[in-house]
Amino acid sequence: MAATHKFRNFPCDYLAVDIETTGVEKGLDLIVQIGHCAVVNGLPVDRSGTLLDWTAVPSIDQRWLADRLALVKKRVEFDRQGQPTGKHYHVTYDRLRAEGADPIAVLRAYRDWFVKIRADGLFLVSHNGNQFDAPFLNGAFSVFLGEDHPVLDGELFDTGMVEKALRGNLGLWAEDTPKSFFDRVGRQPLKGVRWALDAFAIPQHGLHVKHALDMSLAHTADYDAYLCHLLFQHYLDESGRRLPGPAAGGAAV
Repeated sequence: MAATHKFRNFPCDYLAVDIETTGVEKGLDLIVQIGHCAVVNGLPVDRSGTLLDWTAVPSIDQRWLADRLALVKKRVEFDRQGQPTGKHYHVTYDRLRAEGADPIAVLRAYRDWFVKIRADGLFLVSHNGNQFDAPFLNGAFSVFLGEDHPVLDGELFDTGMVEKALRGNLGLWAEDTPKSFFDRVGRQPLKGVRWALDAFAIPQHGLHVKHALDMSLAHTADYDAYLCHLLFQHYLDESGRRLPGPAAGGAAV
């Protein structure tokens, strides 16, 4: 795949990113939470999540927004037979209104940060980010800011597609770039292959035990970004790439 020499301190410095949305339809659904876990020398240095308060935006149909969030919560917390899944969805209409920030300001801050990350020679890590998070974010940047910032080939490591490839025995082709590999894995209809971050990947590798994780916090954007970081570090360790300790005086991302 593409050379990694353009990244500063690869693979030790990066930004893990996750979003929560009102659904999966790009161009219709909204991002309601953005979370990140900034990593320097393999260790988290900053973790945060921000709710986007669309309840104060006149152009958004508030009944639609409330109903859409309620539907997402139902789909996360109950299976198709109506039985509890044991999962929790933490974003509600009332929380957006009580705790959320100006969505345009939040989107602007993250777009500006992504521009800086590219200039600084860092990269992104996300679970299913190639197909979902990155294009969803870029769509929001385009619609609400009038400015694109598509993730370039090689700037994103998709832990979801790596997990799916591992479970489905899908290998690299000689001509693969990171994006072409993630695209190809994403298109493969692998029946019975599981790769969800909270429901499979984290417990599959025993990371919930190793790191004493509270998995009830999954489906919160900043926590999922942290889980994504732990999974990425696990892949590095399993591949034999041992990471250095924190450098004295190392700059934060």
